[in-house]
Amino acid sequence: MTKGAKVLVIAAVDQKAAAVIVNEAAKQHVPVIAYDRLIRNSPLDYYVSFDSVSVGKAEASWMVDHTKEGARLVIINGSPTDDNAHLVNQGIHSVLDPLFQSKTRTRVDEEWTPGWDPTKAQSEMEQILTKANNGVNGVVSANDGMAGGIVAALKAQGMAGTVKTTGQDASLEGIQNVLMGTQGVTVFKDFRLQAPAAAEIAADVLKGQKPTNINATVNNGQVDVQSVMLQVVPIDQDNVKQLVTNGWIQSQFGGTDKVVAGLPDNARKYL
Repeated sequence: MTKGAKVLVIAAVDQKAAAVIVNEAAKQHVPVIAYDRLIRNSPLDYYVSFDSVSVGKAEASWMVDHTKEGARLVIINGSPTDDNAHLVNQGIHSVLDPLFQSKTRTRVDEEWTPGWDPTKAQSEMEQILTKANNGVNGVVSANDGMAGGIVAALKAQGMAGTVKTTGQDASLEGIQNVLMGTQGVTVFKDFRLQAPAAAEIAADVLKGQKPTNINATVNNGQVDVQSVMLQVVPIDQDNVKQLVTNGWIQSQFGGTDKVVAGLPDNARKYL
């Protein structure tokens, strides 16, 4: 700001520290755009992200659609210090809580995973399986990385593919697990759309205009923040080819050959 910055775009790793920056920027009349993670309890101007509540809803809805009445479910959340993890959790519970209350689904256990660490998620799942005597039908995992750890725990018990699992990010591991059937769904967030959306807001602000791409407001505990919430898409074996046609697999992984390398023929067929 001392060098004359007229707009700040902040990808907040530490939300408390970022709020200090927003407060200082407000004093100097410099608008702030929060990128990917909401900056809470501050006079934030704009926010660009994917609707993490919708991610949780998509994961839980897929799980409901692919399990039977009475299914015993586990929830493995992301980092307790990450705002996005809490929003995903909110979406998951908005779908599953009514079913837990009506007893059409049973909540076996729920864990929070520091750092979204796949190794910790695997350990959590191993402990849950031991405690539940393997009585689990589905695991709502908040992202693909943790799902990989969870699948490893299930494989050790001969349960991978039988127990339904979820994730998000359309990562290489996540897509491969979807193709093999060890992970049921990955919620796709096309982050190629995110930077242009933030840049469009910044350009309008610099022109003295109101941003034209705002499609939501999100309360950060202090103000209603003008926001761009980008869409999420659940990807399973039925529609995984979308990631080929929209260029995601080519741009991120170098093509389908890289994704299916080493996979059995019955997995390759979905791409």
